[in-house]
Amino acid sequence: MNLRLEFTVTDQVGSAPPVKKTITMNVADGESGRIRTNAEVFRKGSAPTVVPLSIDANPQIEGSRIRLRASLEYQLLKDAPEPDVPAGKTSITQGVTAILSDGVSM
Repeated sequence: MNLRLEFTVTDQVGSAPPVKKTITMNVADGESGRIRTNAEVFRKGSAPTVVPLSIDANPQIEGSRIRLRASLEYQLLKDAPEPDVPAGKTSITQGVTAILSDGVSM
């Protein structure tokens, strides 16, 4: 059986509106799925910065529920607060195991 997994990353810097990125993955029960993306972000006065978004998922159907092992790597760029201060970059890497119900967001 195939499962459709949807991952949404929401990031927000300061009072700017939040930005959502949604990634959809189709993967078979008991198998693994992997997504790797890179975006080039151009900033005034500097070379482009590569921003990765990576997701690994291993779902397994257990009765009426799904056991999901997933990991995420993501980087968020932050603009420079002042002209003489360099811009920043924050990285997050997370791994989780969760029990899911079909069609229920978590």
